[in-house]
Amino acid sequence: MMSILELSMCVVIIGSFSILGVK
Repeated sequence: MMSILELSMCVVIIGSFSILGVK
């Protein structure tokens, strides 16, 4: 299983990609 830190990092990366996609 992934740790909380790794999971949060994935969320930040996916969120940044979605923001770049909106632009």
